[in-house]
Amino acid sequence: MTATLAVLRIYLLVGDRMEGRPASETILEVARTLNALRASSRPGIAGFGRHGVVVDLLLLEVKPDRMPVTVQVLAPLTTLQALLSNLQARGLPDREVVLERPVEVSSATP
Repeated sequence: MTATLAVLRIYLLVGDRMEGRPASETILEVARTLNALRASSRPGIAGFGRHGVVVDLLLLEVKPDRMPVTVQVLAPLTTLQALLSNLQARGLPDREVVLERPVEVSSATP
């Protein structure tokens, strides 16, 4: 089975909040209510952002709320556009957002 899907990737910090809760939780909840096919939130152990500040969990010199987290959502493009609009209305933090072009995705499940 194949489908045309896109990926929305949002780069956050652990301390980012929306509606009084962690932003990653709000994003996953809204994605579920809009019937996205898959969504996940992954913590980063090292990296840098637009300010060039290097974050490395192994150095233990970074405040925990400054650690990176990436949220990815897989769904049809129209669903991701609706999700992004909804999140912006809810106060999505000013972070990097990547909306990848739709691609054909095949499922390994018969």
